[in-house]
Amino acid sequence: MNIPQEMLINIPLKGVAKKLSPSVFRDGDYVCVLYGEDPKHGVFGRGNSVEEALDDWENNLRKAVSSDIDIKRIVAHIDPPDEVKNFLMKYRARARKDDTGYKLNKNF
Repeated sequence: MNIPQEMLINIPLKGVAKKLSPSVFRDGDYVCVLYGEDPKHGVFGRGNSVEEALDDWENNLRKAVSSDIDIKRIVAHIDPPDEVKNFLMKYRARARKDDTGYKLNKNF
């Protein structure tokens, strides 16, 4: 997804957003956050404010990394730097150790 420069919002990011550096942009009345080439193959969030959009994005990221299949999808379509791949894999490993809804998909 090619986001026009004039739609991008340049703000300092914190936490996991700082690590992954998603694109933050305005689309009509909404603020959107996208990590990846498009919402289908990446992680997407939307809200009425930057804070709402980042909260939605982080929630969607948690859902995505709770599934081996989604982790593989993100890594395959985005081809993040090794540092980010390692972060996602460590995040997944930590999620497996607690009981907060990690779904192990055995399709690989």
